[in-house]
Amino acid sequence: MATHAETQASAEVAAINFEGAVPALEDYQATHGTYAGASLPPVYGVTVVRADATSYCLQGGVGSAIEHVLGPGGSAAPGPC
Repeated sequence: MATHAETQASAEVAAINFEGAVPALEDYQATHGTYAGASLPPVYGVTVVRADATSYCLQGGVGSAIEHVLGPGGSAAPGPC
């Protein structure tokens, strides 16, 4: 079981990873007119779990501490997509 410090550290890492990944997805949408088909390189440490014409869900984290972002316009929240 993760300690509070481990969970907090994972949340901070995920937030940093999401900060880089979200603009990449917005660029993809601007180019293609959809989020569908979008993917991210491993360097982001974030996975595109779901992407359709108007929205997406990104997921990332460390160990058992998983966070996600529902976009566009969302912020990191605990748990999987």
